[in-house]
Amino acid sequence: MQLTFGPDEHEAFTEVKDRLVEEFGPWVHANYGDDDGSLVADAETFLSWRFDHSNGDLSHFTPDDVEDFLLDWAPRQFAAPPEEAPTLCRSVQAMVEFLAATGRLRGGAASAARVMVYVDDLVDEVAEALADESKFGIGKSLGAVALTDAGGNPLANIEELLADPNLGSEQLQAALEQRMEAFNALPFEERRAHTDAALAEPPPELPPEPVQLPFAYIPPTREEIERSARESRLVQLVDGFVEIVATEGVKLTDAGHISLGAARRIVDALDTGDVLDVEFTGRPRRTTSSADLRWLTLIDDVATYSGAVRRLRTKLVANDEWAAQDLADRARAVVRGLLEAGPLRSRVSRWSDMHYAHRILLDDGIPHWFSTLLVDGAFVDYDDIEELALEVSAMRIPGSQSLMGASTQMGLSELFEVLEVGGIIRWHDRVVEPQRFAVSPRIVSGEVALTPLGRFALAEPVRDAGYAFADLDDLAAADGATVIDAIATGSLTEKRAMELWRPDSSIAERARLLADAAQAAEFPVQRLIAFDLLGDLEPPSAVAPAVRELLDTHCSGHAATFLLEHDLATEDEVGAFVDVGPMVDLLHSMIDDPTDLDTAFDGVRGTDVLTVIEDMWRHDQPETVEVLEALGRHLTDKRLAKAARKAVIRHRSWMADEGR
Repeated sequence: MQLTFGPDEHEAFTEVKDRLVEEFGPWVHANYGDDDGSLVADAETFLSWRFDHSNGDLSHFTPDDVEDFLLDWAPRQFAAPPEEAPTLCRSVQAMVEFLAATGRLRGGAASAARVMVYVDDLVDEVAEALADESKFGIGKSLGAVALTDAGGNPLANIEELLADPNLGSEQLQAALEQRMEAFNALPFEERRAHTDAALAEPPPELPPEPVQLPFAYIPPTREEIERSARESRLVQLVDGFVEIVATEGVKLTDAGHISLGAARRIVDALDTGDVLDVEFTGRPRRTTSSADLRWLTLIDDVATYSGAVRRLRTKLVANDEWAAQDLADRARAVVRGLLEAGPLRSRVSRWSDMHYAHRILLDDGIPHWFSTLLVDGAFVDYDDIEELALEVSAMRIPGSQSLMGASTQMGLSELFEVLEVGGIIRWHDRVVEPQRFAVSPRIVSGEVALTPLGRFALAEPVRDAGYAFADLDDLAAADGATVIDAIATGSLTEKRAMELWRPDSSIAERARLLADAAQAAEFPVQRLIAFDLLGDLEPPSAVAPAVRELLDTHCSGHAATFLLEHDLATEDEVGAFVDVGPMVDLLHSMIDDPTDLDTAFDGVRGTDVLTVIEDMWRHDQPETVEVLEALGRHLTDKRLAKAARKAVIRHRSWMADEGR
């Protein structure tokens, strides 16, 4: 049966569409239960849309395709009330499932499952879109216009007519004609106002503000990327797969899968790790489809999405330019192909897998899991990612927490295993836990970091996921806060940052930007870095004006100390501004290291330290109480620790009295 149609093949399309709809009716009844005709009618509309307004291919549907139909075309053109959204969505799911079940959908059941699960999440959005008059096309917009008949009686609008169960097709047609006559009877200016409003373009929606990440992205060198790419097992497998496709050819079945004979050759040649004709629970189980070979399926999908191979109806064709590309570019394409295919959803061969939604959720989380690891040397505890994944899963996919939680844990473990094979992450100090009722063990714990290939290939996907961060080029025109954050997060050393940051600006301009950043700083470490950088600028006399302006701010202690240390002011001029603020900031930067915190007081005993603690409880900086509490817990000098604990009580009482 022909399933792909050009724009001039209307007659051939209509014939195939009618045949599909004729088969679809009994199939829906058998698989979805009794239907009043709505599922079949809406599915027929879906097929007609594919020919009239899309690409005419009935053998392949993606989540983007159904989103175009449900959220773009249907709200504009399809006369259906919002409460029909579940039926409309179910009709799309039923049609793609029917096409897969009858061997007509490329990618088979897995492809259908991808669309069906995606549509599950769209129902509420579709209902909102069907109710949003700003999205209506001209036909639907005019159908909502309030009209009256010749006697002045109000006429039902289109939604009311469609919702009337007693209205047959002939009565509906007559009612629509009556509305058209009433509309044409309106004065010209009134008709023009309605049509202009219907044709007006809705205002564009503003994209959400990106999440600003506090670092500067320093991409790895070409040598680092290529060395990392050579270590990627997935890059090796895709390259080998392309070579086999180019030299031997690979046939596809009617369902779009690699033929079983070709699959056996590829598995042996590439040592993919797939096992054919396995024993399960003591019984032999013969492999009947290459779709059951999880690693081969992943390699095939990644090669397709990365552009390394092209899928025709009956075979795969290699991209002649693939091998000519640089290794780094091929490796980045492989990583992008892996993200698009989905490390987990690509490896699901049965659409009925009850955990499929979890797999999509975890796949889509990749840019979020690793957004903060683009900094060289950054790492994260695997347990922290798992905890976050469980929280997101519980919010997005309600259900049995024990069952879905176990699914999320196993899925995340499998996801990270694939990413490690892809050469995207390094997973140190892992713990392998055999699972009693699972084929694969669960890998847990340890620390995860991105490889140079991962940092190179994931930077753009992280930005696409809604994050923003500076890079080396940005530093030439960045504000003070950006360069301070780059240093605070370990992206750059202070020396390198100041070489790259605003090289064409004057010392006074750079000092002003750093002073502004110090005043706006959210964390003590940012203030400390700001004044360190101010101290690096030469000559100090060019820095002094910007620093003096901070004397009347909460940075007064830092500013006064800076001016005194650089002989830019006298004690009589700025002595009144000296306070314990700089010490509070310094101690706060050590708050997670009790040894360093205690060492900061080493060699300073007696009255001086007690005076400092006495001064601290009268200091209104937000971090003061945290520092005093830490000193009370960790100082080895019991007398000073006791004084710090008393100071906490005094500070809180003083803050309450002051109404702060």
